[in-house]
Amino acid sequence: MEVTYYKAPLPFVYLELIARNHVLAEINFVEQIVDDTPVNSDSFLPIINWLDHYFSGENLPIDFPIAMEGTDFQLDVWQALQEIPYGQTTTYGALAKKVGAKRNTAKLSAQAIGHAVGKNPLPILIPCHRVVGTNKNLVGYTGGLDKKISLLTIEQHDLKEFKHPDEKK
Repeated sequence: MEVTYYKAPLPFVYLELIARNHVLAEINFVEQIVDDTPVNSDSFLPIINWLDHYFSGENLPIDFPIAMEGTDFQLDVWQALQEIPYGQTTTYGALAKKVGAKRNTAKLSAQAIGHAVGKNPLPILIPCHRVVGTNKNLVGYTGGLDKKISLLTIEQHDLKEFKHPDEKK
């Protein structure tokens, strides 16, 4: 297992990148960088380049291998996340309908989708930040709502169209 850290050009956003067999397998939000050793592994250079462009507001395709390990259900949800276009959002309910149709399951709860979204091992790359609650409520994000808001801002979303959970109805 190879590990490196990435400091995003956003306040207090640090990422731990984990590769297994030279393939990116996890991105974790961490409080601070615990190791500032320069990256010396080719495993991380493509993802670091991609992240640099992403945080600059560019929408690049993922042209490097990633490893996704999860249940069949989680993999279906994560595939659906990858189909949400850059700069757009969807709801947990809409995602439940889409994944349910793929799995020939008429009843699939938004909560089940939310649980699988929360287990996404590659946030940012697999854009779970593009999933919002009913009526554009900003809910749930493993990295915290502040990071979700920052990622939506990078993608040029008008944050006035979303409802923050701290706002009064």
